[in-house]
Amino acid sequence: MRAGLLVLTADAAKGAVVVGIGRVAGISDYTLFAMVIAVTAGHNWSPYIGFKGGKGVAVIFGISLAMAPLISVMVGPLVFAVYYASRSWVWAFGAGIIAINVLLIWFGAKVMKITLCLVLSVLVVTTHFAPEYRELRQALRDRNWRKLGLLE
Repeated sequence: MRAGLLVLTADAAKGAVVVGIGRVAGISDYTLFAMVIAVTAGHNWSPYIGFKGGKGVAVIFGISLAMAPLISVMVGPLVFAVYYASRSWVWAFGAGIIAINVLLIWFGAKVMKITLCLVLSVLVVTTHFAPEYRELRQALRDRNWRKLGLLE
């Protein structure tokens, strides 16, 4: 548990630091956009480990905390509620990502911030949720209720 929290903190810090450096340096929104995409892609497909890596959720969480802290904190209870209901961090973070996108649009964030959030969401879906979705579809097809978590 402690090691997991340490990794989560380090990965989230990686995303937040990139945003912080960009803001301190006074770079344009477009350059910040590129930096944030690069740090997420580098995390997900690191050339140092054979273009494999993380799923990007923690890095994007750090980016979100740095760019939209209030919305990120507001989504926290939803993430934990979905985890409690599903016992799946994948679905919990998926709900959180959807909620952040919806709230950015709802509160009238700049188009650039909304676009960035949507692009990052696509990156997470392709690396994290697509395999989980395929597994869910297969479990439904096989009527494997235990794998779906409906039977303990």
